[in-house]
Amino acid sequence: MSAANGQHLRPFFPAASDFAAATAPHFRFLVDVLRFTGPHVAGAATDAFDIRYDGRRVSVLLSWETEGAFFACQLIPRQATGELERDDERWLSPNEILGARGATDEWVTQADLDDVDEQGYGQVMERVAHNLRTYCADVLAGDWTIYEAAHRWLERQVRG
Repeated sequence: MSAANGQHLRPFFPAASDFAAATAPHFRFLVDVLRFTGPHVAGAATDAFDIRYDGRRVSVLLSWETEGAFFACQLIPRQATGELERDDERWLSPNEILGARGATDEWVTQADLDDVDEQGYGQVMERVAHNLRTYCADVLAGDWTIYEAAHRWLERQVRG
């Protein structure tokens, strides 16, 4: 299934609604268990598709960048006014939280999406959802105390 030029193929979503349909079922626990609202399909951009779940103190943003077929999951604190934190340096990814908690063997990477079909994509999304439930439950409840440890962990990784 790899492309002739040696690059890996990734899933393709022609519209935000396709991305949402393939992704949202795996994150249903956010609504059913944690009482988040959503999924909300954010904007009508063609270069990236976003769906968001909103909790009282935290939002979960799931993004698909169409050009490179990159997936991202971000946990975004909500301000006292209910607005999303605009400074993306204050956001956390599940992988940062897993890193701070010594669980890097549970990471989901972009390579996990290489050469997968719809079923394989679903399996990767189930892993992301599992990581949120297992390692990020405190953050999803609004406890942001892991931020400093996660940020320090990420800085150490960047510095190498």
